[in-house]
Amino acid sequence: HTFGGDALLPDSLRYENAARETVSFSRVSWLAGGFAIEREDGTWFELTDQFAWFDAAKSRTSARFDNLPPGKYRALRFHIGPDAKWNAADPAKLPPDHSLNANLNGLHWSWQGGYIFLAIEGLWRSAHDAAAQPQNLQPQGFAHHLARDPNRTRVSLAAPLDLTHDAAVML
Repeated sequence: HTFGGDALLPDSLRYENAARETVSFSRVSWLAGGFAIEREDGTWFELTDQFAWFDAAKSRTSARFDNLPPGKYRALRFHIGPDAKWNAADPAKLPPDHSLNANLNGLHWSWQGGYIFLAIEGLWRSAHDAAAQPQNLQPQGFAHHLARDPNRTRVSLAAPLDLTHDAAVML
């Protein structure tokens, strides 16, 4: 997790966005699923029912997938959020270390069902307010949550992968 090319430091009101607002991030947490890798012939190898949970504050920054067929691949795709079947499943039935276990990731809306696919939360302070009243300026909170089946987002990346040996992809 980075901002402006630098490693993200949670709860650090130091980042400036395009509107010259200063922002910090207390939570950047997201679920990924629907992983697939594209063979050189254009066909896809699907990694069914495999998920990853990433969280900046908890230093969950990697996922490992074993038993991939050796070979050379040209692309990677995944979705932010689980598919509709898994989004509607009971998270209490999952093992404690499963990426979709709600007690582990804290990304399940028990009150309305389904997962929060992506949660970005923190504080912000406007440049205008800071200039006008610097002594009284208190940061304001923000929360952006991406959820619900229609908002599941596919990410496709051209990523030459040589899986004839161990390999890694950095997003």
